[in-house]
Amino acid sequence: MRSRILIGVAVIAMVTVGCSDSDEEVATCEALQDLAVSVDDLLTLDVIATGTDGLESTVADLDDAWTEAEAVAGDQFGPPVEALYETVGNAISAVESFSDSASLEAGVTEVSAAFDDVGTAWASLEESASAELDDCDLSASGSQEQ
Repeated sequence: MRSRILIGVAVIAMVTVGCSDSDEEVATCEALQDLAVSVDDLLTLDVIATGTDGLESTVADLDDAWTEAEAVAGDQFGPPVEALYETVGNAISAVESFSDSASLEAGVTEVSAAFDDVGTAWASLEESASAELDDCDLSASGSQEQ
């Protein structure tokens, strides 16, 4: 009888530990999926159509998603998460300083390069996460479906 109890306790402990890891992975995946949608929203934002209000709203959503992703996945994916945050900040600065550019062409080039950097940083985070998180679709289209 005692051995059955010990076996039962051991099985419950293994299941609990397994669920805990799985729950952490699910939470990490969900946070990164939300971040994927927010990054995609920024990269596809039509600033001319939405104006500064649209940019501010998109940036606020991105900041919320980044805060959650950093809290949940920061330890596991620290450098790529930080790189993404830095490049997003640079992209926002490029958009905000667009009117200060020497020419329209220079402004467009600066903003375009900054957004390319965001895409590159996201790809790096996506690659790192995909290697460690099973069945976690971090494409923005896959994230919106779930």
